[in-house]
Amino acid sequence: MTGRLFDGLARRSILWLVALAMAALTLIGLAGMSTSVLVAETVQGSASAINVAGSLRRLTHRMASLVVADVLEEKVATERVLASVREFEESLVHPALLRVIERTPDSVFAATYRGAEAAWRLSVKPRVDAILTEGPPPSREGVAALLTEVDAFVEQLNTLVAVLEFDTEERIGDLRQILALAIGLTLFVVVLALVLLQRRVYRPLNALLLAANRIAAGDLSAQVSHTGRNELGQLGTAFNTMTGELSKLYRDLESRVEAKTA
Repeated sequence: MTGRLFDGLARRSILWLVALAMAALTLIGLAGMSTSVLVAETVQGSASAINVAGSLRRLTHRMASLVVADVLEEKVATERVLASVREFEESLVHPALLRVIERTPDSVFAATYRGAEAAWRLSVKPRVDAILTEGPPPSREGVAALLTEVDAFVEQLNTLVAVLEFDTEERIGDLRQILALAIGLTLFVVVLALVLLQRRVYRPLNALLLAANRIAAGDLSAQVSHTGRNELGQLGTAFNTMTGELSKLYRDLESRVEAKTA
């Protein structure tokens, strides 16, 4: 259908054909670049979220190791344990993670994040608080239970990171498809425009040139077949009219010369 549209336009106006092809290429380029920028921004946000989600695993292991160290040293829960808890909770509500959830609140990542947040709030954090409130030193049983909770929690964080990575890879794949589509459409429009220009511009111009050469050689019967409503068609019609008038004028002159010399 696009080919018929371009061909029909070429029959009416060469200039409009060129203008439409340029407009189509411009729109394809703008649409491709705009969509690519939007996808790239979301990918960049996802990359930041992956870094933060990965840091949650590190902070969880660090918090657990500090608690174990206090048990081994038979200390009361130290300030460094409290600081590690605060740092983890700040990272859990990091803007990079919240932006991803705001962008896709019904996604798998959002559901996984809510599950991890609930596990921290209902399971891991109460276990840490219980250890912090125990008399010195914290019991080994409580620490063992905490380590079990931490192992399960870290698995949830691993899933969180994996979901983010998968989502990012999907968006990168979408970006590739958008760019491939834009390139394909661009090539299609360029090839179509070249074909039509060859049919509607090069061939008529070449026919006009050959006819002009025939007239220059004295053949006033030269005519062109390309006539129509577009610019070259109108030129061809005018050319045929001109050659017809010249041929008629030449025949009249010949008749007058023959009449005078008879």
